[in-house]
Amino acid sequence: MFNFRAIAIVVISFISVFAFYTDRVFSAEKNLTVKEILVVGNKYVKSSDIKYHMRTRINTPLDRKVLDEDFKRLWKMGNFSDVQILEEKVDNGLRLRVVVKEKSLIRRVAFRGNRQVLTKNIKKLISSDIGQNYDPGVANR
Repeated sequence: MFNFRAIAIVVISFISVFAFYTDRVFSAEKNLTVKEILVVGNKYVKSSDIKYHMRTRINTPLDRKVLDEDFKRLWKMGNFSDVQILEEKVDNGLRLRVVVKEKSLIRRVAFRGNRQVLTKNIKKLISSDIGQNYDPGVANR
């Protein structure tokens, strides 16, 4: 027959050790300080503009909720087709690598085969212009 008292002691001991260990891991994570923020992959949007839209700052403790909000703010800028925020541990804290993939820019708008409608009238109907981000959803309307 099982010795329930021995099993209970083993289970309680395991839970105590697990709780102690996870508390140490999460408290160590809370103490991580952001030491550097690198922006990678940007061509047209300045790194300073990307960092401006982030609330996470250098020499401040890492806050996961704020980092999640930073991601959402960068995505809502509308300039990127992909955004990733990667964490790298360094000797004295944490390095955040913000990896972005910018949407293509419209460099030229051309109309061909328009014999019955003037080009200037067609331009009035489109919302995209040179220098804006290319959005296939808008272009295909």
